[in-house]
Amino acid sequence: MFLVDKFKALADETRIKIVKSLFSGKKTVSEIVPSTEKSQPNVSIALKQLLHAGIIAREKKGKFVHYSLKDPEKIKQIIRLVGGDDGI
Repeated sequence: MFLVDKFKALADETRIKIVKSLFSGKKTVSEIVPSTEKSQPNVSIALKQLLHAGIIAREKKGKFVHYSLKDPEKIKQIIRLVGGDDGI
């Protein structure tokens, strides 16, 4: 189930854009939104799915929440394997 959840989470263009955005480091929702071309509520939903799948982590600092990849190298490998390595 664990592996299936990861692939399901990565089977969406918005979530892939979020993951690629996080390769450069921790970001808040407002920093992620421009790279997705989606609204903030849509990005928040996608982040929740990536969190549930164990792909990203979140850390609250004051009133801001920062998101990061749990294992960037593993995620890069997965994306490369399925042929989505442009921009990595």
